[in-house]
Amino acid sequence: MPHWLHCKVLPGQFSNEFVVEGQSASGEGFSLFCPEEFVEFENEPSFERPADGWIQVQIVETAKGVRLVCLPRHTFGGGPYVTVRADAVERRPARQNAELT
Repeated sequence: MPHWLHCKVLPGQFSNEFVVEGQSASGEGFSLFCPEEFVEFENEPSFERPADGWIQVQIVETAKGVRLVCLPRHTFGGGPYVTVRADAVERRPARQNAELT
């Protein structure tokens, strides 16, 4: 099962991507463009109303209350790695494609 990091989701520059905004364990914000296959949300995001959502991540290391994760793409002005609060990451099954059912 993949791991998912809580985030805010906004529309991207292209129809198959989103802007993802998150928060590091130190409280600093980060953002990145991310292909749609790595992002989940319940309500359609807009620029006026970002959606609560999740971005798929790989856990690299876990320490007391924090996790170093690898994002699917590099952050704006940084790399693909960020340290986040452990409780911001969830392990759950990948989304089901409604077209297959």
